Amino acid sequence: MDKSLLNKLSWKAMRPISEQPGLVSGLNAMNEIFWIDGDPPPPLAIVLRPRGDADLENKLLEMKRDGIETLVSHLEMKEAAMLGLAEEDSMAEKIGIRFVSYPIPDKCIPPDPVFFKEFAAGLADRLRAGERIGVHCRASIGRATVTAACALIHLGWKPIDALRAIEEARGCIVPDTQEQEDWILRYQI
Repeated sequence: MDKSLLNKLSWKAMRPISEQPGLVSGLNAMNEIFWIDGDPPPPLAIVLRPRGDADLENKLLEMKRDGIETLVSHLEMKEAAMLGLAEEDSMAEKIGIRFVSYPIPDKCIPPDPVFFKEFAAGLADRLRAGERIGVHCRASIGRATVTAACALIHLGWKPIDALRAIEEARGCIVPDTQEQEDWILRYQI
C-alpha cells in the first residue's frame, strides 16, 4: 500500500472489527466513570456528563464517592444551562470536588492551541501528583477525549496509545470527529 495513502487512513479503520469496541457492545449501562488503564494507570477518567437540575447533587456525590477529586467540564455556558448544569461548578465545590471549566464548542478542537497546551500540561501535573481527575463534555466522547489524550501525552504517552486506552476504557469509538482525532495524533509537547 502507498505510504502516503496509509498515513491518511484513520488508525481505527485499519483495525479488525473484532478489535473495535463499541461497534457491538456500546456503553456499559451501569458505568458512569471510565478509568483509563496504563502501566502504571493514570488517575484519569472519562466520566459521563452528570444529569442536571434536581439530580445534579446526587450525581456529583456519586462521582466523589467513586474517587473523582477534580471534575473538568468542556460544556459551553449555554450548553450547560440547557442541560441543567448551570450550577455544576458551585455544586461540585460545595460537596468538595474541584471544578474546572474549559469550554470548547461541541464537536470541535480547542480554539486556542497555546492556552490549551498550558491547560493540558497543568492537568498532567495534577495527575503526576496523584489527583484523581474526571473529564466530561456532552457525550463524553469528543472533547473529553481530546483533553484526556493530550494530558496523557504530557505524561509521556504516544498519541495512538492514548487514543486506544481511552477507547478501551470508554467502550466506544472515540473521538467524535476526524478533526479531533487528527488534533490528538499531531499533538506535541
